[in-house]
Amino acid sequence: MKFNVSGNPAATKKGLMLHGMALNGKAMMTLVGNTFGSDYCIVFPTFDGHHREDKTVYTTIGDQADKIIAYLEYNGLCDLDFVMGLSLGAMTALEILQRKRLNVRRYVLDGLPFAGFNPIKRSIMKIALGYIFRQTRKHPAKRNCIDKMFGGNAPEIKEFAMFAEKADISNSIDQGFSGKAPPHLDMSGEDIIFVYGSRDGSYSYFRKFQKKYPDGYRLTVKEGYKHCQYFRENIEEYAKIITGR
Repeated sequence: MKFNVSGNPAATKKGLMLHGMALNGKAMMTLVGNTFGSDYCIVFPTFDGHHREDKTVYTTIGDQADKIIAYLEYNGLCDLDFVMGLSLGAMTALEILQRKRLNVRRYVLDGLPFAGFNPIKRSIMKIALGYIFRQTRKHPAKRNCIDKMFGGNAPEIKEFAMFAEKADISNSIDQGFSGKAPPHLDMSGEDIIFVYGSRDGSYSYFRKFQKKYPDGYRLTVKEGYKHCQYFRENIEEYAKIITGR
């Protein structure tokens, strides 16, 4: 796992931002830029198996959460103004929340996919994605369905396609598309915000979570936006959700 740190190291406000499947922390850090100014120091991890120079293999969400917590504890970063995650990163943030080992003022979980796909459907996804990635490796400069499906995230997805191992793809899909509402979730003590675009397929699955946990959090729905699209296209406004300004 790789860690990038941005902002003012001496800042009293600390944050943690977690990328989605097939993306990476460095790209997310570049996208955020200086949005939070000198008031914040922000950690951007890159999950195992998601970095070209990192020879690790992505395993489980729980394993990633444990490694992130260990890094924060080792570096004295246990008091956080916020933890924010996109998609698979939101699932990881939820796992961190369940650990209750950090002091976090606010969690922002964007596009969290409680899809709960069965093994057959996940196997089909693995075959399809494996084929797309092989084609990308053969013709890296050629536009393909990644450009159409992922828009502004396409360059990072294609970069991942160039080095991802079969196990990274398989484990990421198993972890990202088998999510269900946790059997027990203590949401007391933190300000928790779920964010979805109205056109995000993951939003349709959120009702499973709402049925089990009808309160204890806030829900923000951005009209007309797809999966995690609002974050990429409206960084300045999104920062207001994170900071509460």
